[in-house]
Amino acid sequence: MDTYLLEMEKTAERIWKRLTLEEVGSKLLELWNDEYQPILPLDKKEVTCAVVGSGSFSTGREEVLRNYIARRKVNIPVKYVAVITNSKDSGAKNVADEFKLPLIEVDYLDWKKEYGFEGSTKIFGDYSISKTELKKRFEVRREFEKTVLEKVEYVLGMLPDTFSLRGYNSVLTCSKWRCVDNTHPADLRVRNKDGFPRYAGWQESAYKKMAMDGKDIFRASLIKVEPLSGIQSIKKVDAGELIAVSPGKSKEYDKKEDHFVLSLKSYGLLAFFGLSKRLKNVEYFDVDGRAVYVKQREVVVYDRIKSGKSAFGSSEKDLEILKMGWRE
Repeated sequence: MDTYLLEMEKTAERIWKRLTLEEVGSKLLELWNDEYQPILPLDKKEVTCAVVGSGSFSTGREEVLRNYIARRKVNIPVKYVAVITNSKDSGAKNVADEFKLPLIEVDYLDWKKEYGFEGSTKIFGDYSISKTELKKRFEVRREFEKTVLEKVEYVLGMLPDTFSLRGYNSVLTCSKWRCVDNTHPADLRVRNKDGFPRYAGWQESAYKKMAMDGKDIFRASLIKVEPLSGIQSIKKVDAGELIAVSPGKSKEYDKKEDHFVLSLKSYGLLAFFGLSKRLKNVEYFDVDGRAVYVKQREVVVYDRIKSGKSAFGSSEKDLEILKMGWRE
């Protein structure tokens, strides 16, 4: 895994020493011939990013740190501009202070008190509540996110081009979030018969499910996240397009698996990933290895389809796609 991460860093350095983001965008759009659209905006010199979290921010710090070190060597076209949290008890301030980034903190519990919202706003796990109550909770969360994003715009003078969810323990419900990705500590290629990820869920509960299934290779996943449009779309959480998986750690989960998938963004390599404009039948697999098909956008990396079952990172040769594809 350490070798793989080092090779990823070297690959990024070689690419960004001689190519700009605009040049990459121009080449990719010509290659994709209007069938795919880039995950990151490529029509600018630099992409701005904010890291969002609720807990220790260990994964978020790792992402910012990798980008910080890499940008001292070469012009990585992704720049981190803020640290955002919904909890005053998180490690967000430490990361913001360390890297001299603006801290945008709106504590959810304090916000609820200030605006007079009482009781639970939990929207997962409590199946005894009515749809009316669930919808009310959903709207409360949406109002909270509007407050957060208004503060982001006030502090930064704009919304970042993209957001990284790193240990953020809430779903997104406001449409103003844009170009969002999320790291997940389990292999989201494995699906139930209905196509829903078998190992969805929060942190250790996800990889514990893998252990209960007798899995001995533990991976992390990077997924594309879209804000939920309403309570009818709640089941879409952790079910977005799978962008990449990590190579895998035998016997137990290791945080370095997260480091692999987040490095794709911090090193600017996510610029080479695209999504099909049309929905397609993407092949995943169930716990027994049988094919499961999900109707969603297909993922492309440079000139290779790396989607679902064959997500980027599942083969050690995947970095060669970038090395060979962009060699002059």
